Amino acid sequence: MHPTSRRLCASLVGLIFAVTIAGSVAGGARWTGELQLTHGDDFRAGRSVADGLVLRTADSTYLLAFDGRGPRHLAGKRVTVTGTHSGNRITVSSIAAAGGTSDGGTTSSLTTAATTKRVAVLLFNFQNDTRQPYTPSFATGVMFNNANSVANYFAEESYGQYSVTGGVFGWYTIPYDNTGCSYSAWATAAKSAATAAGVSLSGYTNFVYAFPSASGCGWSGLAYLPGSESWNNNSMGLRTNSHELSHNWGVHHASTISCSEGGVRVSLSANAANCTASEYGDPFTVMGAAQTRHSHAEHKAQMTWVPTAERQDATSAGSYSVGVNEQSAASPKVVRVARAGATNQWFYLEFRQPFGSYFDNFAATDPAVNGVTIRLAADYATRTQSKLIDTTPGTTSFGDAPLAAGRTFTDPLSGVSITTQSVSSAGATVLVSFAGGGDTQPPTTPGNLVATPSGSTSIALSWSASTDNVGVSGYRVSRNGSQVATVSGTTWTDSGLAVGTSYTYSVVAYDAAGNVSPAASAVGTTGPDTQAPSTPGNLVGTPMSSTTAALSWTASTDNVGVAGYRVSRDGTLVATVTATSWTESGLSPGASYKYSVLAFDAAGNASAEATTVTTMLSADTEAPSAPTLTVTVNAKNGRTSLSWTASTDNVGVAGYRVYRDGALLATTTRTSYTLRKQSGTFTYYVVAFDAAGNVSASSNTATVTVK
Repeated sequence: MHPTSRRLCASLVGLIFAVTIAGSVAGGARWTGELQLTHGDDFRAGRSVADGLVLRTADSTYLLAFDGRGPRHLAGKRVTVTGTHSGNRITVSSIAAAGGTSDGGTTSSLTTAATTKRVAVLLFNFQNDTRQPYTPSFATGVMFNNANSVANYFAEESYGQYSVTGGVFGWYTIPYDNTGCSYSAWATAAKSAATAAGVSLSGYTNFVYAFPSASGCGWSGLAYLPGSESWNNNSMGLRTNSHELSHNWGVHHASTISCSEGGVRVSLSANAANCTASEYGDPFTVMGAAQTRHSHAEHKAQMTWVPTAERQDATSAGSYSVGVNEQSAASPKVVRVARAGATNQWFYLEFRQPFGSYFDNFAATDPAVNGVTIRLAADYATRTQSKLIDTTPGTTSFGDAPLAAGRTFTDPLSGVSITTQSVSSAGATVLVSFAGGGDTQPPTTPGNLVATPSGSTSIALSWSASTDNVGVSGYRVSRNGSQVATVSGTTWTDSGLAVGTSYTYSVVAYDAAGNVSPAASAVGTTGPDTQAPSTPGNLVGTPMSSTTAALSWTASTDNVGVAGYRVSRDGTLVATVTATSWTESGLSPGASYKYSVLAFDAAGNASAEATTVTTMLSADTEAPSAPTLTVTVNAKNGRTSLSWTASTDNVGVAGYRVYRDGALLATTTRTSYTLRKQSGTFTYYVVAFDAAGNVSASSNTATVTVK
């Protein structure tokens, strides 16, 4: 599914096989099958909608109605449901796990055998919309043949354990309109059409149903989790198909978690009410916001590619190695730490490195390959969203979420602290410590906090170092009550401030255990603006005529901002403008003028002057040459056509005046003029004129008679 999709995107999660046992018991009938979670995903709003639970049995699928939300933690498991039903709806009186596992594979495997996934892509359109928005060849490339194909994506991220093969079939026109969104019926019809065309669909493990855009389906892609079917709503690309097939193969979404306390953003809070999740926020995996990135280590474990031997639980304080996620020989690929005080919550640690040409091709400077990524998620067997923790909450981006070397993350609920000790191309080392007899002593208050103006828009802060029984990790700086920086040193400069404005600053020290000192406070005021703008550049004066001059220049710069420009002529101010051009009229022909332009700012500071001399064009007193006139009469329609030779002028001919019997008939810029039939005898002549008003001598006269 695409987080960047313009449409509502949905995923349908659940299991696709079960054994049905129906019978009568106290409290109603009983059914045994696989519990399936269904939900629609609005990527633009970052939320899931249409959340519900269904029971899939061998012979039917039932919508389950609970008194409340129902046991979503059992999704993907075999359960026994007791209740009453009407049609395909069961009102549940009790539900319990029945044992057994789904077809998505066990997440506690010791080893993983190579698996071939045969995927049939069925292209279909509708009886009211027979568009084929891409060719079967294009879809084959996306799915199987391109260097950055879906098949190569899974081969790489599964360490060669998944071989994705298959074929693309269609296009087929099914006997349905694309109104509404009957995707299940469409799938059945597409299979029937393929079978009727001679395609054998036996032996395929997965089916992708792809169709032209259907507005009734408010999603780009939809899939069962785990399962064998997915739907593609005119989104034939790596992103959507790899996301949906990953659902089929057993994983949920990769979210982010954002927390704040007292208006200050923090990595994590002990109070869940202080945190919000973004359903598809994780930028480091296709199950979140990424377009190409590998699944993270917990998801790879859920898809059985990371066996038990390559996972490690940190149960005691000490240093732990974290192998490179992308490297098949690395171990452990995932280290996790239980979150005490919370039910079924773990911190999952992974480490990435640049790998390959297409998928995990991170830049060497990317935070993902220079720190350990920490996610909060349930046990491997529970298919719910993972939540990426932002270990640099001073920024709002999750692109720098990984914990860089030398930095510590501390969970305020469990007291677990994780410090990245080192990173290299071979892996990372982390230090894990636990609460209980741990560090509860905060650092001392930062001393001698001073806020000094550093120019008109900056204030420089400095303070003396705090002390701590273990060690100070850093300092948090706030301006007017809002955190603006986290630093490790004892100085910081706040820039981009308003001129001559006072600000209240506070600085607190914190340690690796999350203890925070009392705040030191100081008030700082930016200085007045005494810096003048730069001189306007490239001042040019151009005579537009004998009486009009146009000035232009390049913009000045200023530490605060340029308010405008003053234009002077021969030492006298003639204009104040905000643009970088100005035109003056009413000047004397042939005269020279000295123009100067300076910039000024709101504080009254003025730049040096830029100057130029402009000489006006001389007055034009020379008339154009006389044109030569020819007049003809069309014998058929009686139209009179006048044409004349073009006049010349020392500056330029502005136009011509046409006279008939001594009276002005027309003014034109052309060298011809035509009149409709008018009976009589007429005498014509033409004169030329220029922009200065000079008029040529008359052309020859021509007399014609029209009957």
